[in-house]
Amino acid sequence: MYGCKYFLIIFFVFVMQTLQAQPFDYYSQGNLDPTDPISWNTARDGTGDAGDLNNLIFDEGNNFYIQENHSMSTIQEWYLNGGATVIIENGGVLISEFQIVLSNGTFNVLDGGKYVQNSNDFLPWSIFNGTTANFEGNIANGGSIFEITSPNTKIENPSGGFFNLTINSGGTCQSLTDITINGLFKIEGGSTYNAANKKVNLGLTASTSGTGLLQTQVLSNAISPNKTWEFSVEYSSTSGSVQNVIPGTYNNLNTSAFLPTQRNRSYSGVIKIAGTFTPTTATNTVNTSTFEFNAIGSQNIPSFTFYNLTISNTGTKTITGNVSVNNTLSINDAAGFLSINGNTLTLNKDISLAGSLKGSSTSNLTIAGTSGGAPTIKFNAAITDSIINTFTLNRTGSGAGITLASGVVITKLLNITNGTLFMNNQIVTLKSTSITNTAQVGQFSGAINYGSTGLFTVERFIPNTPKNNRGYRDIAPSVNTPSGINFFETWQESGRNTQGLGLFVTGIIGAAPGGVDNTTGLDKTLSGARSLYTQENGIWSDIVNTKTTKPNVYQGYRVFVRGDRNINLYQVPQATIMNRAVTLRAYGKIITGSVTYTTSGTTNSNLNSSYGLNNNNTIGDYSFLGNPYAAAIDWGLITKTNISNTYTVWDGTIGTQGAYVSWDGMTNNNASSNVNQYIQPGQAFFVETTSSNPQLVIAETNKATSSTLSGVFKTKSSFQKIAFGIYKNVADLGGETNMDGCVVLFYPEASNAINSNDAPKFSNGTENISIFRNNKNISIEHREMPLITDTIPIRVFQMQNGITYTLKVFTHEFNTNYNPYILDKFTNTETNLTDTTNILFSVNSSIAASFNNRFYLVFKPRIVLPLATINVSAIVKNSNIHVGWQTTHETQLMQYEIEKSKDGINFSKIGVVKANNLIVSEYNFLDTESTAKVVYYRIKMIQQDGNFSYSNTIQVQLNFAVNNQLLVYPNPIKNKTFTLQLFNIKVAEYKLQLFNDLGQEVYFQRLIFPTTTNISQNIDLKNASLPFGSYQLLLTNNLGYKQTERILIEH
Repeated sequence: MYGCKYFLIIFFVFVMQTLQAQPFDYYSQGNLDPTDPISWNTARDGTGDAGDLNNLIFDEGNNFYIQENHSMSTIQEWYLNGGATVIIENGGVLISEFQIVLSNGTFNVLDGGKYVQNSNDFLPWSIFNGTTANFEGNIANGGSIFEITSPNTKIENPSGGFFNLTINSGGTCQSLTDITINGLFKIEGGSTYNAANKKVNLGLTASTSGTGLLQTQVLSNAISPNKTWEFSVEYSSTSGSVQNVIPGTYNNLNTSAFLPTQRNRSYSGVIKIAGTFTPTTATNTVNTSTFEFNAIGSQNIPSFTFYNLTISNTGTKTITGNVSVNNTLSINDAAGFLSINGNTLTLNKDISLAGSLKGSSTSNLTIAGTSGGAPTIKFNAAITDSIINTFTLNRTGSGAGITLASGVVITKLLNITNGTLFMNNQIVTLKSTSITNTAQVGQFSGAINYGSTGLFTVERFIPNTPKNNRGYRDIAPSVNTPSGINFFETWQESGRNTQGLGLFVTGIIGAAPGGVDNTTGLDKTLSGARSLYTQENGIWSDIVNTKTTKPNVYQGYRVFVRGDRNINLYQVPQATIMNRAVTLRAYGKIITGSVTYTTSGTTNSNLNSSYGLNNNNTIGDYSFLGNPYAAAIDWGLITKTNISNTYTVWDGTIGTQGAYVSWDGMTNNNASSNVNQYIQPGQAFFVETTSSNPQLVIAETNKATSSTLSGVFKTKSSFQKIAFGIYKNVADLGGETNMDGCVVLFYPEASNAINSNDAPKFSNGTENISIFRNNKNISIEHREMPLITDTIPIRVFQMQNGITYTLKVFTHEFNTNYNPYILDKFTNTETNLTDTTNILFSVNSSIAASFNNRFYLVFKPRIVLPLATINVSAIVKNSNIHVGWQTTHETQLMQYEIEKSKDGINFSKIGVVKANNLIVSEYNFLDTESTAKVVYYRIKMIQQDGNFSYSNTIQVQLNFAVNNQLLVYPNPIKNKTFTLQLFNIKVAEYKLQLFNDLGQEVYFQRLIFPTTTNISQNIDLKNASLPFGSYQLLLTNNLGYKQTERILIEH
């Protein structure tokens, strides 16, 4: 009996011990605090035992289940001991507001469970220290979720990695270990995950989402390759080594991080970008990578050098800086576009375009590379998209070139230096919208394949000048029109009245409402006056049929420009002003290669013509030529054989109807004209034969499409110039109008004999002025430096009675030892010429002396008025020396140079002061670099003609403790207030007196200085009623002190 009882007791103890060793399962009971034991129950439905109040359940290695729909949040630190297990079930949530310590236990987040780290302890998760953490999940059920909502959290990778990881901290979280995500990696907006030097690995089926930021500093394999990164990724290595950018699909990719010093990056594989790409400004090594910009809709592409660049999906991708593609540019979608957007796009190899390019008037396209091939490019059909500022073809290799699949409009420059432009029957337009915005063709050394119908359209803008000049212009077509293409189809726009395009070519009488003559193509007018002419062998002829006359690219044409074709030629009275600016268009093949003009015709590698230089082959013959190129040419570089150094054009902007203006390689003859060394595209011009067998060769190297090119002739600084102009008042043209001009140039190597350097005068239909030598009218004469015996006749002719003219003479570029004068023999008067001189005159046609050789340019020695230099002085102040001097009767002085010497013999210049050229002037100069005990100063007076003279020399003893010294400043005195400065003076009563130039005392003031030191005393003369001018200042005392100073009181 006792033995059985003892056995039962032993068995009970054993059972109880066994029960105590087994962990219990506790289940969450709602959205409660998990650190409170009563939040747990041994039964899911709460019918079991609740946790004890002594927290023993957290020390006994129990299992804690957070059930579905329960969201538990810690309100204090939660410690679990004894190998406890926390299980977050599907639909359950555990939020860690405070630290959770799970020692030697297990942390399981089941499929569909969620853990939120919202603790601000800024420490690694203690639940991972010695803890087995499992984050379960599969794609079908969504998987477990680990979410971080507190900034500055340090992240460790659990042993099995994360399934779903969400960064929603609103700040930056940092990784302490490599991490692995097998489900969804999400970084919310405003949150940053700084992986630092740790890797981020995505599982096979893992994905990403969010609009936050992932930062990585790992140099290689920083993230999993070929994954899609919905949030932004930033490569931010601080190492001096190259960081590799991993292939994959990025939303926003930034490789420029870690400022201020950017680091090198290397790219490989296919890198797809749906958002933005911000590359480093350091070295980018693209290898054989492909960048694909695949946003649906608009997207920006930064300045970068790509290996392959692919544009996918619809919409416009816009480059925001200069872009180069070294291998292949692809636009994969027919509704996809690449906009150059005012930048330069350089394509170095292949092009594959299902879509199109978009250009603009500021966009540049360069086809370059050395791999050969002629891929095809096309522009969007919209007219504004087919515009390119500068189009460059510079490709070498087998079959190198570019093929057009659409037309293109060029606004500035077409450069073909290597390769073939395959026009593929397309139209290339050289646009002209203003004088400065006229497209040109640069120096040409490539080739053009037009196909069967490919053409250039070359435009020439003619402005509506401020004076609205209707009148003649001398124009060249700049293009070789095909057979059958005539003036009617080009400059007359086939008779259409399109605003701003084309002009009327008249020459047949018609009746209202006018229109075009069907046979001749001429526009009908009441008068039937001709308006289109050309000149051959010195004979003018009019164009009588514009439908049968083909423009000659080598020939010049004179046409009357009224404006565009929208004016009414039957308006009564007819308009006297140009109605609007007009653009002329011609179609055909551009001229490339050297063009040689001779009396036998014109030769070129692509086009010869019987039209050439005047075949009379006589000295003094003129030839009317057209600039053959669609480019400006430098007259100074053109090869001229037996051709004058001068070319002449008709400048329609001069006077009331236009005037001839010549350029001789140094200047033009009319101050109001823009004619210079560059013959403009579309410009016709005259050249003069100076001997038999003349020849003019215009070469590609003569093109001057860049303003940086310079001529080979003298600059303006190498000659002296006097220019003349005839002006009259024309109310319709806004008042004073320059009708004509001529110029005389002086330089030592010139000759006074009339030769090929002198520009002959072309007579205008209105007023004329010329230099008249050897019975010849000269517009620009080159002469030796002038002598007192020189007399140069200035002829005025075709003047009108009863009109007051102004002879303007410009001498601002003339400075010799002689003064120029105009002698008017009709009035027997002389006029001294200074800068710009206006001489009014009128003529009487019945008195020959009132015009023709009425005026003469003569020279006289320059008269130099005496220059007196008085009171040159130098005083010592604060270790510096103030040099001052006063002058009288300054006339035509340019400047003073202050010279200094240590021995009184060898002087050097130490400063320059500009001359005032007044009756009385005072000057000061401060020498701050004086170390010798004795120095000498003198003033060099330089006149405007270069002559000079010296003042007296003064000596200065550098004893810086000078007693009794007087200094007045400022001098000249402004606002009648100045400072009187005295050095080491004695205590005494002083008298300050001012005397005028008549020696009369005009001011007196008593001064008392009670100390022996340096004194500065302000003197106010505002109440003294002293007129402005020069005065002598006298300062004395009763001890024998006496100092004087000349002062000048200014306004």
